[in-house]
Amino acid sequence: MYSSACHRAAAVAVGPTISPHPLIRNAIARVPQAIRDRYYGCGTPLPLGIEGLRVLDLGCGAGRDCYVAAKLVGPTGEVIGLDMTDEQLKVAVEHIPELESYLGYRPHLKFVKGYIEFLQEANLTPRTFDLCISNKALNLSPNKELVLRGVFEILHEGGK
Repeated sequence: MYSSACHRAAAVAVGPTISPHPLIRNAIARVPQAIRDRYYGCGTPLPLGIEGLRVLDLGCGAGRDCYVAAKLVGPTGEVIGLDMTDEQLKVAVEHIPELESYLGYRPHLKFVKGYIEFLQEANLTPRTFDLCISNKALNLSPNKELVLRGVFEILHEGGK
């Protein structure tokens, strides 16, 4: 007889540990501790090679992935984090000066209050983003189709 407990134990023990690229690991290590302490995502949804891009993070929380993306997009890129919780956004915003000190320039990083199902209500202009990331927020949405429609609206042609 096969039990789910055995399956869970086997799944944990099989396969290599997946770790982000060293550039991303280094950027995560430089994110202010208060931000890292409020990280509730799973994994790291950030690709390399995004310098100069305009990135939107859906359900950014306290902004850990936004801070990492700000490092990866460099001084010419832009990152916008969207979240519905005032408390998380307050933490995200108040630590931007620490990121600026680490980077050596003022990043184009901002945080916006809104719901991932209603991107246009958050004043996000259609067809202006190169990349949209999310770390578990889509999974929590009661209307995933609406979220995905909004993402397709804010991405420019060829956006990811």
